[in-house]
Amino acid sequence: MTLDPVADTPGQLRRYKEERQLPAAWHLLRGDVAETEQLGNILGVRPMEMDAHYVHESRITVFDGNGTSRAVLDVF
Repeated sequence: MTLDPVADTPGQLRRYKEERQLPAAWHLLRGDVAETEQLGNILGVRPMEMDAHYVHESRITVFDGNGTSRAVLDVF
C-alpha cells in the first residue's frame, strides 16, 4: 500500500514493481487519500509526514483469498 497516493501514481507503482522484480502475484495498492488513511488504520500503519518523506512502521500483512488477514509480521 502506498502511503502517498498523491505522488505514487499507478505508473510509478508499476515501474517500482518492475525495477525491483517483485513477484507477479504481488499487488501494490493505491487509493485516494481517505481510502489510504482508512486502510492504514485497519492495518495499524500510521505514517508521519516529515518534509518530503514519510516515516512509518514496517509491517507485512498476509491475506487469504477472501480478504481475511492471516498473518502479520512487524519488522523493526
